[in-house]
Amino acid sequence: MLNKIRILLEQVDEAIVQENSVKDTSVELPPSMLSNIVDELKEVLERRPATQDKEQKKTLREKKKQVRELEGYHDKLMEYDNHLEVLGERNSYSKTDPGATFMRMKEDAMKNEQTKLGYNLQTGTENQFIIDFRLFPNPTDTLTLIPFFHSFRHRYNRLPGIGVADSGYGSKKITGSCRRTG
Repeated sequence: MLNKIRILLEQVDEAIVQENSVKDTSVELPPSMLSNIVDELKEVLERRPATQDKEQKKTLREKKKQVRELEGYHDKLMEYDNHLEVLGERNSYSKTDPGATFMRMKEDAMKNEQTKLGYNLQTGTENQFIIDFRLFPNPTDTLTLIPFFHSFRHRYNRLPGIGVADSGYGSKKITGSCRRTG
């Protein structure tokens, strides 16, 4: 019986060790750091003396293959960093038009509602003339009104006398900003 308990405790210990090893211990590894590591590994492999031993040659080939694989990872990391830089604060972007964002468009004649590339156009009018406009990559109106008013103020050194907008602009942040600025 004691032997069974000891075996069971060993299994529990192994499970705990495995669980602890699975925990996320990720470290930020920028492409520049990976590039330095790859360069150092290449340098170490080049300094190794030539050998005639079959096993050592096989090991050297495997290590060179691993270094090439690391170089591929470096390229992918650079690509991902570029994608994240273009993405910015948005949720999506298009490779053909990096400024655009995928947005849910209104239904077409066939009652299809799809996500398509688009911009959120904000316009300011006075006496039926468009006096200001801005294109935003944000699909929601709540993120566009305050920056639009800032651009209007920058262009005309004043805010519009009356702001008319639908309920899509109604958020506490926008309401508070409008009250503070008048």
